Amino acid sequence: MGYDEQIKVLRERISDVDSQLVSLYEQRMKTIDDVAKLKQQFGKDVLDAKREDDVISRATSQLVDKNLSQATKEFFRAIMDISKKNQRKLLMDASPVKSRFAEIKNARVGYLGILGSYSHIATSESFDDSAVLKNYQSFDAILEGLKNDEVDYAMLPTENTQTGSVASAIDALARYGYYIVGEKMLPVAHCLLGVPGAKIEDIKKVYSHPQPIAQCSEFLGDKYEAYSSLSSAHAAKTVADMQEKSTACIASKHAGKIYGLQVLAHDIQNEDTNTTRFVVVAKQPYKGDDCSKTSIVIMLLHKPRALYEMLEVFSNVNILKLESRPIKDRQFEYQFHIDFEGCIYERDIAEMIERVKQQSAGYTYLGCYPKESV
Repeated sequence: MGYDEQIKVLRERISDVDSQLVSLYEQRMKTIDDVAKLKQQFGKDVLDAKREDDVISRATSQLVDKNLSQATKEFFRAIMDISKKNQRKLLMDASPVKSRFAEIKNARVGYLGILGSYSHIATSESFDDSAVLKNYQSFDAILEGLKNDEVDYAMLPTENTQTGSVASAIDALARYGYYIVGEKMLPVAHCLLGVPGAKIEDIKKVYSHPQPIAQCSEFLGDKYEAYSSLSSAHAAKTVADMQEKSTACIASKHAGKIYGLQVLAHDIQNEDTNTTRFVVVAKQPYKGDDCSKTSIVIMLLHKPRALYEMLEVFSNVNILKLESRPIKDRQFEYQFHIDFEGCIYERDIAEMIERVKQQSAGYTYLGCYPKESV
């Protein structure tokens, strides 16, 4: 029997195995959907590290050929990565859980960008349907709207799990002296959107806000020319207005529906855990029994060991974020934005804050509010 005959037999054997794999894979993914629904019902996280370790350990223990152990681990990790991605997508597509702001009727809320922006989505999911949403083109404009009583609340994006802090939003918040009264964690699923009839191989130019462009850098590579827009929704509107098959944008599926664009590629962000943190800002601080997270900005004394001594003050709390920000008009001097777990209305935290004030050259209180889980 020659090569052609022998390879044909082996390939037929592989095809039979592949058919079994496809059937079993489909069964697994259907079960994963049921798992996601159950996790949503009971408020559980998608990631269960111990469960993943158990699955891999059981799989490798069943191997006859132990030389395949490493490859088997990689195989099952790949399957579980796909499973987690599908679970997150299912949970994102489900009806969002309304925050406590949903109880406020007729709230006026300012957000960045236009209809279909991620700020618009975060605002819509956080507030009641009776809310009046007003869009602005910059963080300063939103906070000016709050200052002039055009809106009751402002929704600001402050950080992303991939690209880090939105520095201009944090600086604007500290500058105006208003208060964080809540937060919203928005899972972000970026799509490549094009005009009807366009194909992904037609695309040469891609528009979006700089943050989504950075968050999708691996997908973009050097295949496309990237152009900056005021927001991802502005990018979607631009592409819809241009009606060119060679031009696409990075935006949400929701924006695509609003502006009549079709999805050319789903979930193109570098990480499927991509999440943006938004904060709800008001003129007055929030004082509730459910406060569990505090945000402050401090300026340290310009001396050796200043940061070390300040961190000692926080030794009994869990610091969630510590970020330095340059002080305008003071070359190479910095202030620090700190988020930590704890409520300033509790005695221990209040006493700690007094020590912080004594040891700092400047102190700004940004707010105490309920911490939202990702």
